[in-house]
Amino acid sequence: MPPPPSDTARTILGICILLLYFYTSPDASTNPAFGIPSPRERLEQSISRQRGALDHLNATKWGDFNVGHQNGTNVRWGVNLTGFRPTDAYHWDEIKIVKERAQALGPEAGMVDGSVVYQNVTGVVSGKWVRNQAGLGGSNGWKTWKGPLNLTAIAPEVYWAHESWDRNITGKEGNMMLRVDEEEDAERQLVYNATGSKDVGHPAVQVVAVSSTLTLQDESHGGDGWEIRLHGVHWPRQGAMVMTTTSEKFSGIYGLPHLMTSERDYLSSQMLLNRTLEAALEKREKQIWGNAGDPWSSDDPMPVPHCEYVIYVQIHPVKTYGMHEKAVPVTGEDLSSEMAELERELRFPRGVPTLQPPPLSMSVLVFSPDCGFILESKGPPNYTPAEGMHLHGLKQEVYIVHVKHWSLVWGATIAIQMLLTRFQMKETSTPSTISRISLYTVGAMAAADGVLFGSLLLLAASAPAIFPSATLAAFTVSLCLGLEIRFVANVYKVQEPERIEAERARDAETAAQLNELRARQAAAASAIRSSTTEVQTVNASLNTATGTGTLTPSGVPSRPNNTAMPADEDQPIIVPSDQDVDAEIAEGLAATLPVAVNGATQPAPTSRSQDLATTYGQFLMAFMCFFFLTVNSASWPSILRKIYLNIVGFSYLSFWCPQIYRNMIRNCRKAFLWKYVIGQSVVRIMPFAYFYLKEDNVLFAERSGWSVVILALWLWIQIWVLGAQEVLGPRFCIPGGWLPEAWNYHPILREDDVEGGGLPIGLVQGPGSPSLDRVKTGVGSRKRSDAHTRSVDCAICMQRLDVPVVPSGDDDATGVVTGTGGVTGLLARRFYMVTPCRHVFHSVCLEGWMRFRLQCPICRENLPPL
Repeated sequence: MPPPPSDTARTILGICILLLYFYTSPDASTNPAFGIPSPRERLEQSISRQRGALDHLNATKWGDFNVGHQNGTNVRWGVNLTGFRPTDAYHWDEIKIVKERAQALGPEAGMVDGSVVYQNVTGVVSGKWVRNQAGLGGSNGWKTWKGPLNLTAIAPEVYWAHESWDRNITGKEGNMMLRVDEEEDAERQLVYNATGSKDVGHPAVQVVAVSSTLTLQDESHGGDGWEIRLHGVHWPRQGAMVMTTTSEKFSGIYGLPHLMTSERDYLSSQMLLNRTLEAALEKREKQIWGNAGDPWSSDDPMPVPHCEYVIYVQIHPVKTYGMHEKAVPVTGEDLSSEMAELERELRFPRGVPTLQPPPLSMSVLVFSPDCGFILESKGPPNYTPAEGMHLHGLKQEVYIVHVKHWSLVWGATIAIQMLLTRFQMKETSTPSTISRISLYTVGAMAAADGVLFGSLLLLAASAPAIFPSATLAAFTVSLCLGLEIRFVANVYKVQEPERIEAERARDAETAAQLNELRARQAAAASAIRSSTTEVQTVNASLNTATGTGTLTPSGVPSRPNNTAMPADEDQPIIVPSDQDVDAEIAEGLAATLPVAVNGATQPAPTSRSQDLATTYGQFLMAFMCFFFLTVNSASWPSILRKIYLNIVGFSYLSFWCPQIYRNMIRNCRKAFLWKYVIGQSVVRIMPFAYFYLKEDNVLFAERSGWSVVILALWLWIQIWVLGAQEVLGPRFCIPGGWLPEAWNYHPILREDDVEGGGLPIGLVQGPGSPSLDRVKTGVGSRKRSDAHTRSVDCAICMQRLDVPVVPSGDDDATGVVTGTGGVTGLLARRFYMVTPCRHVFHSVCLEGWMRFRLQCPICRENLPPL
């Protein structure tokens, strides 16, 4: 019995107090048995190391970290920080080349005096990168590899999880994405001038702390690439940023000022980092529960060796042309004031009309001091604009607005899907019309919308800025999904007798095979009995003639009848092995198959709930396999991942194929409304067109026009086949022996096929026939073509129906001459329908009748469904 609620509460409270005591006790000391420090001790050790690195940063000055060559030897002026020491053997020989290349980024981007750039660069940019030839692996780089680093000497207190290095870029080019996060906090920014004061004035320099996430996709490596967290400083007026990684083997954030390209940048970044790092350390010292790791570190939970990164970023000046409705260039102070007003409006919306937000563009230079490679964004002037335009994207505020708008657009398309589904459900509201629908077609649409619903819920939960828009879109999808699930349930319920009948047919076929096996066994047993009779006859003749022994059924002589068996010898019993083995096989097979009673099989009873539960379980298992396969595809090479996603999209947009197949099996010309077919095809290919054609889409998916063309062409082919099935027949271009027989409601009628039942009732012209009297008493003279047409009254609408008939003795087998064959005859036969009971009606009348009842309007005989 569970304890009372009060006892449970006291137990939980006691456990919490005990845990709090163990983790916060000031007497907690190192475990003498295992040497494991307490969490508080690990935190204090981490703070001590970080404060020592910060003190060393304050004690250094510009020029202390300087690498060069004197008299042919490499000379280093030391900075006693991890990764910056000469004994660490990092590849700082190329830092001079890296700084020179970083200084060239500004002029290449078009930065001049008076250039206007974004002051707050929070946003997302993406583009292509290429390996610089000056780094390791380039034609102008080092000729020899210096050898692996001694991690034990660099970070002796760290136990690495494995020896292989992560984040190592070995390819020549790939994709790059940079997410910049710049907080407007007074503690994270300052204004520095050459005199050391913080008063605003010339030559004042504004500097802001900034963080970012760099994603590098290597063409030689699978998956979505490496994701690296960096921290650094940003000079808004110059549009420059320098950021670095930090780990147990690289004190990047503490040595970042020594990587600047000028003394002014060194002093301003040093002053800012002193403030921000000191504030962060003081905050950590006051924490009771704290993480022992470095808050600026990019290490994984388990420390693994990986390449470190230092990146130099140059923000491109704003392109003035095209920012206004009249596309008039603006320069000078007007542009600067308008850009300031634009950024204020983006951060704090007030409804003030502003210019159109220009795109965010950057040039990036990446240097790895330990792995020794140099990467840079691909674009002018070294590459043509067609090859690359560096990194470009949107401000975060603009990006969020785009996500909101496209979420609402997506919700509108889902609303259109809901309306189309509603129209189709109203059209197929009877069992006769629902039986034409393919369960797999509507099921595939519902499954795709279910995945979309889950994705929107996850997006709304993980992104508070777009929560209202994502929630509204998810609500719309839920309404559409509920309607589609109801549609699927109706189709499943109506088509359940069809599935039971198919199971009975399979059971009957299995029973027939069993009966055939039993017949073969009976024939074999009869042959054995006849052979035994012949042996007995021979034995009788032998006994009569010689008085000797007899023959066994196998032909072996036995003892004479008057010879006694020895007392200690067992009498052998010979049984034919074939007969008993076959009988055992038959018994085992009969136990696993349904029993035939009066020529009909009796399957095991299965309830509808059990059948539905089995189907749901199979669908859930298939969906789980698809989900895990899709998640696993993120670790595949980019080419395989693209192929997989295209295959998934191709399979999803094949949802009309099951309906085409069902039309052929049931000989049904039309199941869906054309507005439903066209509408669903258009709205369901729109997401593919957006992600494959729009350059700055919200997922930053790579553009692929050919993929959209192929998918659209494949969808158009399916629609064309559905249209051809309605006009030319559901089995056009299909040989007759490939599909099971089905009743043709639009046959070619021949006059000389009366005995075979080919001519419908009411069209036979015998003596005293009402049809013949109607023809004889007709008003006026008929044309020559009327000799091949007969008239009958439709029993549903009571209106005249003209039916083309091939006259008796006509040798025109195709019916082209009489007008019953060819395309013209095919269209003419669409106006009438002939039932298996030989009654003829207007097609429109009988189709409307069969929507509600699958019985002949005249004789009430059951009709095969359309």
